[in-house]
Amino acid sequence: MSDYGFRLFLFLFPYIFCAHLSYAQELEVYADGEKRSLKSELVLNSEYHEIVFLFPASPDSVYTYQFRLNDLEDEWKQSVYPVARYTNLNGGKYHFEGRTISGERVISKYNATFEIKEDFWEKWWFWLFVVIVIVSFLSIVIYFWFLYDFRQRMKVQEIRQRIAADLHDEVGANLSSITFFVELLRKKITRSETELNPLLEKISRNSQESATLINDTIWALNPDYDSFEKLAEKMKSFAAEILAARDIALTFHPVPDMKFDLSIDQRRDVYLIFKEAINNAAKHSVANQVVVKMAQIEGALEISVEDNGIGFDSVLTYEGNGLKNYNHRSRGGEAKVKVESEPGKGTTIRIWTNMQNHQN
Repeated sequence: MSDYGFRLFLFLFPYIFCAHLSYAQELEVYADGEKRSLKSELVLNSEYHEIVFLFPASPDSVYTYQFRLNDLEDEWKQSVYPVARYTNLNGGKYHFEGRTISGERVISKYNATFEIKEDFWEKWWFWLFVVIVIVSFLSIVIYFWFLYDFRQRMKVQEIRQRIAADLHDEVGANLSSITFFVELLRKKITRSETELNPLLEKISRNSQESATLINDTIWALNPDYDSFEKLAEKMKSFAAEILAARDIALTFHPVPDMKFDLSIDQRRDVYLIFKEAINNAAKHSVANQVVVKMAQIEGALEISVEDNGIGFDSVLTYEGNGLKNYNHRSRGGEAKVKVESEPGKGTTIRIWTNMQNHQN
């Protein structure tokens, strides 16, 4: 060996020797303070809390240590301490990479593969089971809610039928008997007692009006008449009977194929307002024709009662209960009324009820 070669060997020998020692040393690993071997695949239970990798280090040298955990970290972490620490890792397989750096030169590299056993809640079947349990629970809750709602509706229907039957049997019979007794008294009074006739007439009229109101209430309560078709039939029948007695022609335009139900309040208010409109047309309009139209407009039912009578100034306040009854019925919120009339141009009564907000 030449003198130059020998001197070069002496110059590089410390670095070669140190590098050999560094590669000969092993990476150490500790799980919850207990040293584990890396000679075989390291498998840790899911109960562990901390895993520490300890790099080989020399007290006589200053190194920089870089490390990363594949599938968890993309960038290298750097430290002046020969320790890499991880806590509470999820279950799965991991590959650890580390390296010791002196200056800008990598003098040693380390690799370690380990596995952490998955807890049962980290298994795919566990979350599938959770989803099935939640869906089943919600399905059961929804089923029992609908069952409860159905039973409540049935109870309401039974109560309505019982009230309608009681009103018909008890109150209706009593009002009919009052009317009968008044007629009997009228036949028995003498001429000197004719001043009682107005009083008897008033009692008879009030009884008949009460009987009519009771019949309308019974009709509104009866669940057999909840459909709109039943309402339209009753409205047409009532209008035809009242207007025919005054020789007023009726044109009735129901809504074709309208399939929806009305609440009790809606059905009652709409019908009573309609009755008021027909009665006013028959008594005060001096008309020879009444046109009733029904339409479904933007989720609302609109009913118009139009006559070709003498009309009136709707701005002025008139005596009588007609306009007051309109306003009174519309205050409940289930139906709204608008009166349109001009002298000599007839009268139109418009009734609206929202079909989206009602509940039976």
